[in-house]
Amino acid sequence: SSDEYEGDHLVPKLGMKQVLAFEKDNTWMKVLQVVNTRLCKLYNLSSTSAEQASRMVACAVADPLGSDCPLVFVSGEFENLTGYVRDWALGRNCRFLQPNERPINRLLNGEEVDRMRTFCQEPQPPGAEIVVCLVNESRMNFPFWNLLMMEHIEVEGRPYIFGVQTNLTAHLDKLCEIFGMEESGVRELKRLRQELQGVINMAYEGPGVYDVSQMCVSKFVQGIPEFLKPLELPAKEGKRQQALVSVLLHVGPDLQENLTKALLEGVRHFHIYLSASNLPAGNDSMVSLEGRLRAMQLGKVLLDLNKLGLNFFRDGIFFTLVTPPQLVSCFLEMAKAIRSAGYNLDCWILDVAKTPKAQVQKAWKIMLQAKTNQDIAKLGLWGSGKILK
Repeated sequence: SSDEYEGDHLVPKLGMKQVLAFEKDNTWMKVLQVVNTRLCKLYNLSSTSAEQASRMVACAVADPLGSDCPLVFVSGEFENLTGYVRDWALGRNCRFLQPNERPINRLLNGEEVDRMRTFCQEPQPPGAEIVVCLVNESRMNFPFWNLLMMEHIEVEGRPYIFGVQTNLTAHLDKLCEIFGMEESGVRELKRLRQELQGVINMAYEGPGVYDVSQMCVSKFVQGIPEFLKPLELPAKEGKRQQALVSVLLHVGPDLQENLTKALLEGVRHFHIYLSASNLPAGNDSMVSLEGRLRAMQLGKVLLDLNKLGLNFFRDGIFFTLVTPPQLVSCFLEMAKAIRSAGYNLDCWILDVAKTPKAQVQKAWKIMLQAKTNQDIAKLGLWGSGKILK
């Protein structure tokens, strides 16, 4: 059935017998007694109880004796990080977290998946552990970086595999450029994994895995080749400017083609422009309808990026919305379309070219209210030569 597949991965719910036994015997509390010291040390939580620590990190338990090594426990942070709720995840093998398309998964995670499979399927003594860096995919079909530590443990004579996930969040706008799926990106991915080797041992020495992994990633991005970075403005006086090249895109029939082409060429910042040229003046109902229609069009285009694999660049993509005064009422619909598709919108610009001052002031008042309501972080003017904070 369709419920047994997540993308290309067959993940049937075969382990509910093991899940019920795990819950009935309150095994999770017994697991915590085994991993208490290491868990608190790993996350630098010396003054925190193991139970409290487990609620603060993404962790899971699998039963290697069950068919297909099913998950028998996931924490609340596991649900938050992955988007998969426990009722769906429990009883299944955790491979549903791997990228949905098998060729992409093999390219990005092949060697790491082989290492995990061997670790989980072959008998291991209690205390045996493995650390892998995976490109995982959330329920929303967006990638995230999973530094995963797994350990074989024993509870009352029964083996389990305890896993704890650390989400790499530093320099995501640079890390996502690895997903170009070319040989150079794959080489950089191997270099990142080499940089992260030993991170657990360093974390045990005091700083904690979050700080250590961030330091490792920061060191890694310094060596990323220029051709793998997003397009930036040309250097000036020997100094590199920290400003992305941006492209203006009109919401119209060519939006999909133009957005896709620009993304493939390395552009990551886009001004989404709404034109009011074809709208009758003073017709609020027509403006409202037009706003909804264009929001639907934009939302579909963004969702279609998933089919092309371009959603893997999400963390490096930024949108700015540009509207004339006549279309400021369309902002919420457009913002919802962008954010519901999982992308960033942090700036709203008012096109004031050839617009009477009174009309600009009225529209600006609406925009200021949106900023006060925290619907948008930044505001600006287009065609005035100024940017208003």
